[in-house]
Amino acid sequence: MRVSYFFFGFILFLFATKSSFAEPDSLFVFQPKQPVAATPAVAAYKIAVEGQLSVYSELSFIDDEFAIMLGGNISITIDKRFLFGGYKRFLINQMKSKLPEYEELKLNYTHGGFIFGYIYRLGTPFLFKRKQKKSIRPLRFEFCFSTQVGYGSVTITHLDRTKSIDKALVITPAIEARYIITPYLRASVGANFGITAGINAFYENGDFTSPAVFVSLQVGSF
Repeated sequence: MRVSYFFFGFILFLFATKSSFAEPDSLFVFQPKQPVAATPAVAAYKIAVEGQLSVYSELSFIDDEFAIMLGGNISITIDKRFLFGGYKRFLINQMKSKLPEYEELKLNYTHGGFIFGYIYRLGTPFLFKRKQKKSIRPLRFEFCFSTQVGYGSVTITHLDRTKSIDKALVITPAIEARYIITPYLRASVGANFGITAGINAFYENGDFTSPAVFVSLQVGSF
C-alpha cells in the first residue's frame, strides 16, 4: 500500500510541476525585438553671420534750415536679427555760417561712430526662431530699430582752409522699413531723431538736434 501511495503521490507531483512551469507558447518562441520608434534628431541650430554695406541720403534741419546729409555704414547681422556696425555721415549741401567774423563761409558738419539695432522680418517670430513648414517663407518686408552713437565736429571752410568750431556727441535713434529686392539688394526708407550734446562755442545743441527722414540702398547678404 505504501508503494502505491508513493507512486500515486509521485504522479501528482509530476503533474503539479508541469502545470506550474507551463507558460504561453509565445514565451518559448524566439521573438524579434520590436523596433523602437526613432527619436527625431534635433536639427543643429546654426547662427548666420552676414555683412552689409549701405549708403543713404538724409533730410534734416541745421539752425532752422534744410540740411542734406549723405552717409553710409558697414555692419554685420547675427541670426538675421541683431545688427552691429559703424557709420559715417556728413553735410553735402551748401550752408553758410552765421558766426560773427565768419559769416558767408561754408558750414561743415560731420559725425561717425557705432550703430546697433534689431531687425524684425514679417512672417517670422518676433524674438525667437521656431520650426516652420518649408512652404512658409518669410515676407520680403522687414523693420529695423536702431541707434547710432557717434562723435562729430562743426567746422567752417574758407579758401580750402578748415577751421574747427565745435565738437559734438550725437545719439540718433531710428526706425526703418525695408524691402528685400533680391537676396543681395535691399532698399529702405526711415526716420530718425538726432540728439546733439556738447555744442556750446557759437552754436547751441538745439541748432543741430532735429528729426530727419532718409532713404537707403544696401548690398550684402540678406
